Amino acid sequence: MIIYAFALIFILLIVSTLLDVFILYPLLFALFLFSVIAVKRGWPLNKVLKMLFQGAMKTWPVVQIFILIGILIGLWFSSGTIAWIVYNGLSLIIPGLFILFAFLLSTLVSFLLGTSFGTVGTIGIILMIMARTGNISMAPLVGAIMSGAYVGDRNSPMSSSAHLVATVTKTNIYSNIKNMFKTGFIPLVLTSLFYLILSFIYPFKPSDSTLISQIPVSFNLSFLCALPVIGLIVLVVLKINVKIAMIVSSLIALILTVLTQGMKTLDLFETMVFGFSLEASDPLVEIFKGGGVAFMFNAILIVLASSAFAGLFEHTDLIVAFEKKIETLAQKTYPFFASVITSIITSSLGVTQALAIIMSEQLLKKPYTLQGKSNYHLALDIADSAVVISVLIPWNVAGLIPAKMLGFDARFIPFAFFLYILPLYRMLIEGRAGPKRSRNYKTTISNINLVLK
Repeated sequence: MIIYAFALIFILLIVSTLLDVFILYPLLFALFLFSVIAVKRGWPLNKVLKMLFQGAMKTWPVVQIFILIGILIGLWFSSGTIAWIVYNGLSLIIPGLFILFAFLLSTLVSFLLGTSFGTVGTIGIILMIMARTGNISMAPLVGAIMSGAYVGDRNSPMSSSAHLVATVTKTNIYSNIKNMFKTGFIPLVLTSLFYLILSFIYPFKPSDSTLISQIPVSFNLSFLCALPVIGLIVLVVLKINVKIAMIVSSLIALILTVLTQGMKTLDLFETMVFGFSLEASDPLVEIFKGGGVAFMFNAILIVLASSAFAGLFEHTDLIVAFEKKIETLAQKTYPFFASVITSIITSSLGVTQALAIIMSEQLLKKPYTLQGKSNYHLALDIADSAVVISVLIPWNVAGLIPAKMLGFDARFIPFAFFLYILPLYRMLIEGRAGPKRSRNYKTTISNINLVLK
């Protein structure tokens, strides 16, 4: 019955993605379906509801980040910070290396912030605004931004996903980061080379000088506009909690909005809640807009709904059958291959990166113990599979929401090179060290079928 339920949810998720239906609807149906199954298996309804609530509350820190990101983006717009960066950044960009520049800059910012959503919501939006002033293909650019955003999301000391991996595997985060740098270095270099090539294939060609000259007209630009970014970077470098850093940056931007842009108090509040927008007659009205808590509201609902599954699966026996199949798969192939297959399943059904990490640890812990693998090995394998593979699932929040923040869709996935070069590289290395039978094509396919049956 559980297998059929998962199959049904999987189909609904695919259909909702193809038809552009809000992903929350199939998620709520899935919560209802699995809750009914749990009750039928003997769990009291009040306990099932408590499990769902506890699972959802585990992501409250993520919800807080979402709220802060929405406020931060809106105030960075209203203070002229994003306009200042775009105006000055366009003069510094090497047009022929724009896509490589986007990847490296996103990588740097994501490592400093430790959040992919924060990276996309700040430098990602800035890069997209820059791109609108020139003739450049958006899919490779968004792919580069997303790749860079998840380099830091995977192994920054401030990353919530890195901390989650360390927490569920009971390992030290700094030891994990050291291991992640070792396995991520070659994929990072290869990814950079690919984006260098794409930069030549899809060059940045600024075409609207009138648009650029309009920026100082629409905004009061000065070096003061850079203070929110400088404040954020300084606090992050000093290892101040990223939430505090974002709050301080927002306060600086709020003060600048009043002092340099002359925004009224009511408009300022509206910007924080509903986002920033220029006057309808302004030529830049369609370019410089966004942010606000409302901008992140859908993402918050999706994360809460999907994370409720974690509580249900953690305290019931609904995924025991999968645990046994993953254990068999790990024995017949090698642990990292089992980790990749597990991550594809958990990322597809879990719909969030957090749930993919939690479910992967639950499913892989016993097989790794039986194989004599330490918790640090498990932590590394989850970081090199679930953390990045989640972004490649079109309906998973990890890729869906950031792409929407950039005004794009799943077409970025083929160009998000780091996200699949990393697990492929690990599979190549681990496969060579693993049993010979794992390299046999037919055997590998039959092993995958063990999980799907």
